[in-house]
Amino acid sequence: MQPKRFIIAALVVVLIVFSAVSVNATTEDGVAIAVGINSPQAIVADGTSVTVKGQDTVEVSITAGEASGFTIDVLAIEFRYDTNLLEITSADCVSKYSSENVTIQVVDDMISIGLQNYSNDQGLSITLTFKVKAGAHGTADISIARILGIKNNVMVVPTVDNEELAVYVHTYGAGVVTAPTCTTEGFTEYTCTDEDCGEKVVTNKVSALGHAPGAAATCTTNQVCTREGCGVELAPALGHAPGAAATCTTNQVCTREGCGVELAPALGHAPGAAATCTTNQVCTREGCGVELVPALGHAPGAAATCTTNQVCTREGCGVEIAPANGHQMGDWVVDKEATTKEEGSKSQSCANCDHKLVEKIPMVEKDPFPWWIIVIVVVVLVGGFACYWFFVVKKKEN
Repeated sequence: MQPKRFIIAALVVVLIVFSAVSVNATTEDGVAIAVGINSPQAIVADGTSVTVKGQDTVEVSITAGEASGFTIDVLAIEFRYDTNLLEITSADCVSKYSSENVTIQVVDDMISIGLQNYSNDQGLSITLTFKVKAGAHGTADISIARILGIKNNVMVVPTVDNEELAVYVHTYGAGVVTAPTCTTEGFTEYTCTDEDCGEKVVTNKVSALGHAPGAAATCTTNQVCTREGCGVELAPALGHAPGAAATCTTNQVCTREGCGVELAPALGHAPGAAATCTTNQVCTREGCGVELVPALGHAPGAAATCTTNQVCTREGCGVEIAPANGHQMGDWVVDKEATTKEEGSKSQSCANCDHKLVEKIPMVEKDPFPWWIIVIVVVVLVGGFACYWFFVVKKKEN
């Protein structure tokens, strides 16, 4: 074995051992592996499973970072597969990257893939090719048993799409084709011919055709599907098509071409709600609305006062005709002068009613004691004494 492949194989073993013990691992953004399955001979394939027969080829693809590139220090992936139904025929590293950084080993039912110091701006792509064994029958599983890696010196657990794949192996005879009809889809059905199986697979589905409408229905005839073998009724006879509803003065007739039968006579006026102060009484027949009685106008009640509105006295109305006037307050009048011992009062009266406002007048504050005069007297006395002592007493001592 070449030195590089020996190192990669050893790293795979180390990562597998690490996966069996307690290791703090983290999911690393960008370390995402996509796994898919397909077969050129498959009857049905959906990316996670294929339905095939003996001797068919099955391909498993492992990709990562195809759009943005892929870089990792070490990556180890271990696949398990059913050796009773499948045999691996090749494990290819495509030319996108240097195969010297990749090793793939197959031992019994295990396929080990290892990468070391891998970096490529076109991503990672590996294809595992299996062959279904002759006479095989049943379901073969291909699954990821372990996957671990190291990126930026940190152990990571890559995210994986489709960790488990399925290969359904049956021996199918010629498919039975069912043609689509107006209401049912078409398809091809395959039945497994293996003893005691009879598994059925439906594929090649074709949408239902839909009906082929014949002549449009009229007042007295149905519309039917003209597709051969169908003839189902698509639309019943339409009956008459009423035109504009009859009004007070016009009839309603059928508007279907070639008919024109009268359906309803003119209705005459239908009086609506009685006229009010502001609304007319009109005909309520749709499309008419002619005035039958004009609006009555308001019936003014008592004139507005300072606090009450003038309203309409017509029953059911009561609308405001004139708002309340509000009080017309005069000047404030002093009713009692305030003194230094008690409060005074003043009032203001409305000129149009007996409404009156009364407010208190605060007591008059007493003049404060003139302490400043005492201060001046003290200053003058002290100053006079000082002058006397300095000019008279001191001079005599000298």
